Amino acid sequence: LKLRQMGGSPVIAWGGSAGAHFAAHLALDGLVDAAICYSGPYSPEPRPTAAAAWVSWADLLPLVRPGTSRMLLINSRRELMPAEQAQQLFAATDDHGERWSVDLFIRTGRGHSMTYLEDVWPITRQFLRAWMP
Repeated sequence: LKLRQMGGSPVIAWGGSAGAHFAAHLALDGLVDAAICYSGPYSPEPRPTAAAAWVSWADLLPLVRPGTSRMLLINSRRELMPAEQAQQLFAATDDHGERWSVDLFIRTGRGHSMTYLEDVWPITRQFLRAWMP
């Protein structure tokens, strides 16, 4: 997990895998201006394919509410963290009939977290440019 201040005041949490979970948590709590999340655990189901111990702390869905920080969720279709978790978090942001600054990209392939950074860098850069002054 990395916290980055871009230019002046915006603070971005950027993480992969467990770091993505913490970045999303910071965004949902409104503690950062934006979060970039690669392959994070966001809900208890479906379980990751290779997790030895899976715990309920991964459930961020109850924290979703309108007006929290911007997020970019990226996941591979077939990887350790099921893409359905990112899709569930994305869908939960629409509970009140409004989509509030959350983008979702599900990429083809199996890469997990930062292993696909080169492939998703253009999307990440576009998100940064769109939301950060």
